Amino acid sequence: MSKNKRSSRISRIVFFVSATLLIAGLFYNQILPDMISNIIKVILVLLIIAVILIKVRKLILITLSVFMFIASGTLFYSQYSINRLISQENTEIDVITLVVLKNSPLTSIDDLKDKKIGFAQQMDTGLVKYIKTTITDEVGPYSTVSYEDDLINLAKLYDKTTDVMVLDNSLRETIIELNPDFELKTRIIATIKKVTIKDDTSIPIDTSKDPFVILISGVDSRTAGAVMDKARSDVNILMIIHPKEHKILTISIPRDTYTPLACRNGAMDKLTHSGIFGIDCTVETIEDIVKVLGTIEVYSQYAFKVIYYEKNITYSFIKGMNKMNAEKALVFARERHALPNGDFQRGINQQEIIKGIINKVIEPQTLLKVESLIKVASKSVVTNMPIESVMNLIQEQISNNTPWTITTSALVGKDDYQPTYSMGKNRLLYVLWPDQTALTDLKLKIDAFMNPTD
Repeated sequence: MSKNKRSSRISRIVFFVSATLLIAGLFYNQILPDMISNIIKVILVLLIIAVILIKVRKLILITLSVFMFIASGTLFYSQYSINRLISQENTEIDVITLVVLKNSPLTSIDDLKDKKIGFAQQMDTGLVKYIKTTITDEVGPYSTVSYEDDLINLAKLYDKTTDVMVLDNSLRETIIELNPDFELKTRIIATIKKVTIKDDTSIPIDTSKDPFVILISGVDSRTAGAVMDKARSDVNILMIIHPKEHKILTISIPRDTYTPLACRNGAMDKLTHSGIFGIDCTVETIEDIVKVLGTIEVYSQYAFKVIYYEKNITYSFIKGMNKMNAEKALVFARERHALPNGDFQRGINQQEIIKGIINKVIEPQTLLKVESLIKVASKSVVTNMPIESVMNLIQEQISNNTPWTITTSALVGKDDYQPTYSMGKNRLLYVLWPDQTALTDLKLKIDAFMNPTD
């Protein structure tokens, strides 16, 4: 066989291999709209037939092969990236710490034999059983006592009635807020984790055309990779999406909203404490995502200044559009004391951050940073949204690349001090009673958004 024939044969083999890879990529990739994918498949079939029946120049075969290799690689990589981005972990983690006084001789779980251990009555009975079994398996006999709430439990640790306080780590920040010297007086000798499989509460819909609602909930945890740990839900935003009209309505619900806990038979508590019993996501994602994006444009309704004590820097925000890097955006999202309406305005600001991120993400140049974005989001975000629903939304956006109109709103209420389920009836905490008129108006707004009459 001559060199030319051998070279031509190799070119044809490479062409068929690259065509096969591209066909496989088209079937694997769910991002491309079906119409576009089917058109490419038809073109590929015609090309393969042409190469079989007609003698095609080697240069053309090589050019087509290179193009198809690149195209197939793009299809495989883009779908692989989406699969990594959409983390659908179906687990949540209870993190329990065994707390002793600073000068206690106890140093580990092995020292708990014959000691007295205090539990709070609000702790889930199944979790209490798990903790007791874990300790028994490690050390053998010991005694327990149940107190009305964690504050009484802590008081009994302080007066040495008990040797150890069992503390749900999701309540640690609340304990510190109420007892600023808590970390100075105590230390942790052991940590127990319990992993639970969550029920799937998602509702399958066609997200390419049907309106749907997403709850964005950010947990009060600054531990890297702790997105599945139970913690206070300090950010709660409803995002109502109407894909056909390319409209988004975001509604901020203040963290201190006083509301019945569905998971505790209607016991009254702050909304932020609902996360103690199982809420996913994290507000810290804001910092990392904006860091990858570079800067975002965010609107502020007020001019104000904030001292960022961690670095002793003062940040100034003007009324109007502000260019923000990661650190400045995080300060903006956290601040409430410098704002006229406190936590209510902070919720509005967090919605403006989300709007700024969306506007930045849809810029073409952001595609160059997709790998960095995925690395951040995959560690910081979990969702129960089915991947098919995400794919439908992406396909619709590709087919109809229309800008999104984003409207913001917020629940308002009346300040008060009330007992809470998580901290017990003996301590009054700041809460916000939802304004019933505002609540009714928001319900009507959601209904009109989900079911437009025109």
